[in-house]
Amino acid sequence: DAGIPERHAEQARSLVFPHLGLPSLDVVYALQLLAYHEHGEDRDSGLWMYAGYVARLLCSTRAKLTRSSPGWRFEWPST
Repeated sequence: DAGIPERHAEQARSLVFPHLGLPSLDVVYALQLLAYHEHGEDRDSGLWMYAGYVARLLCSTRAKLTRSSPGWRFEWPST
């Protein structure tokens, strides 16, 4: 029986995968959260898979990560 976190992750996967072809910051954040979940479940292959999706989405859209106060910020290209 899957626990509550796994059920939420399953739901997140079913919601985010149809949107992979429409990159947005929301999709990037959702994939990053799924990567953190995989790490927490000690599934390194899932962690790297979702982190790879994030990297490819950011590169394909030419999003920029810039330093800002107090941390980092994405600059999403205008359409």
